[in-house]
Amino acid sequence: MSWRSIWGAVAAAALAGGAAHGAGVEPEARDTPPVSGAGDGLHERPNEDRGPEAADAGEPTAGRTVRAATLEDGPSIPVDGFRVIYLRDHPRLPFVTELRQTAFELLETETGLAAVREGVSGTVFTLDTLSDGTPRRLHRSGMLAIQVAILRALERRDVIGVFVLTAGIDDRNEAFLDLRQSGDRTVELQVFVGTATEVRTIASGDRVPLTERVNHPAHERLRRRSPVSAPTAEDVERRDLLRRRELDDFVLRLNRHPGRRVDVAIAPSDRAGGATLDLLVQENKPWSAYAQVLNTGTSQTDEIRYRFGVTHTQLTGRDDVLSLDYITAGFDEAHAVVGSYAFPLPAFDERLRARVFGGYSRFQASDVGITNERFEGESWNAGGELSLNVFQHRELFIDVFAGARWESIRIDNLAAEVRGDDDLFIPRVGVGLERRTNTSSLDVSAALEWSMSSVSGSTQEELERLGRLNPSRDFAMLSFNASGAVFLEPLLRPSAWRDPSTPRSSTLAHELAGSVRGQYAFGNRLIPNLQQVVGGLFTVRGYPESVIAGDNAVIATLEYRFHVPRALGVDPEPGSLFGQPFRVVPDRVYGQPDWDLVLKGFVDAARVTNSDRAAFERDETISGVGVGAELVIKRNLVARVDWGFAMNPIPSADVSVGDNRVHFSVTVLY
Repeated sequence: MSWRSIWGAVAAAALAGGAAHGAGVEPEARDTPPVSGAGDGLHERPNEDRGPEAADAGEPTAGRTVRAATLEDGPSIPVDGFRVIYLRDHPRLPFVTELRQTAFELLETETGLAAVREGVSGTVFTLDTLSDGTPRRLHRSGMLAIQVAILRALERRDVIGVFVLTAGIDDRNEAFLDLRQSGDRTVELQVFVGTATEVRTIASGDRVPLTERVNHPAHERLRRRSPVSAPTAEDVERRDLLRRRELDDFVLRLNRHPGRRVDVAIAPSDRAGGATLDLLVQENKPWSAYAQVLNTGTSQTDEIRYRFGVTHTQLTGRDDVLSLDYITAGFDEAHAVVGSYAFPLPAFDERLRARVFGGYSRFQASDVGITNERFEGESWNAGGELSLNVFQHRELFIDVFAGARWESIRIDNLAAEVRGDDDLFIPRVGVGLERRTNTSSLDVSAALEWSMSSVSGSTQEELERLGRLNPSRDFAMLSFNASGAVFLEPLLRPSAWRDPSTPRSSTLAHELAGSVRGQYAFGNRLIPNLQQVVGGLFTVRGYPESVIAGDNAVIATLEYRFHVPRALGVDPEPGSLFGQPFRVVPDRVYGQPDWDLVLKGFVDAARVTNSDRAAFERDETISGVGVGAELVIKRNLVARVDWGFAMNPIPSADVSVGDNRVHFSVTVLY
């Protein structure tokens, strides 16, 4: 997520008015008079978070050296102690005794304590060690260093919207005038923490009309679920404190939903000292339809396959997703219809989701990896699944899931004039890990499924008629998948990439992607519909589709991708396409154009084995290498072509080393 604030970033060297501040709400007056009584805002309890530096407070970090102050250090004032108060106390703020143990470095000069300088070691202090009654002088730069240290201490506790003020010291125009009462050498640090008085949603994108952007009813759920909210009389616990991690985790969870991105902005509210929390919700049109043509068919059906589908990511407006797909080979030989509906459940703050799914297909033997037999069949399935997000650390999510499906399969063996018809009941449990950032992605999952013939009534005889000798009546199978991608610039040249003044090096044009997936059958012999098929566009390129199959399989891919438009520099003035603005190149550093041309080189490999292998069955190891290109225009067109070369022979399929195959797919999305 990206944080936006009207106050900008913390700039300690440019702080004015005696206040070191980050993103926060400025109080009505900078020169706040001292608050009488040290008890205001002071929670008395033993310190619990001193930090490792505090144990050595008052000791130099690398030898005590007294140096002369500089003009940048500013004037100095006498100090013999510090008092810390919260101007507006809050039960979720750390105790003042903890803030007093915050460690910071100061430089001891001939005229007083000052901020440390680059290359010069200082002495570690805390507010307690500076309040031991020893007369000292403190330069303006040293005071600012203390204020920034308190600010950082609160930020480490995820509190944002903070100002640290000094009472009785007028620092307008960097004067650093001491206005304390005569003889008073105590400095009072006043900590002001802004709290939320309003939470709004501001919409952008295609889902919400332009005239209804603020607090649209469709986003009421988001406002209600926000971890930060304005206090009400019904609240048992106040939730108005602005805490970075809570907000970060919240919007990162929201951003897992397809077609939605939420950012956070903080702005002053109409109430003095209050803040308005804005959830900036950017959403695509909730429904989309696509048509796709690709050459992933088999020789027994039709090499050209067509896919049509529709997806709605907000079917009833509560983050529920409906997906329907139809796949066919030539509109004659093979057909499949697949549908699913996923929706959140109220439990666990909607971290629990349910999914129901089903499908129907008609297929040929080659579709399930059997190239030397003539049979056709049909199957249908239906099932459900629950998934629960059990862990989150920023962008990292771990989910567990459990479900089951019922599968009915009918096979007509045309050569032997034998028909098989049986049902399977297959429970499934698993775990998944996901992490996505602007520069990398990682997805890992593993699932264990097994059949229960005692529930489905399947028999050994009927299972054998489904196309394979001696299949296991009850089986267990582990499927796994690990895929990831990373842009190389932040890894190979991190400093140059982080420097926005060098657009040529601050690109995301070079990408490395890889995956490992497959299944393991624990020695069980599976029916053809459950075997892993290998070969073709989505497994090992350079080979015919579904050229081999087995009970156990490992499929690996490594791919380098070069995103051409992202390497062409930056142009803040977009071009046009069909009369609409169109970014040919990024319009800003780290931005993205409205199209992409990806050039790639790849290597694929797979190992397929069979359990209790029969004499006529073969275990195979195959690999392919090649090059490819992919053209993307906005979200509307994706055209992909890969040219792969076979590196291992498959005599039974008439594949020789060096045989090549062009794989393509074209997708139009509306």
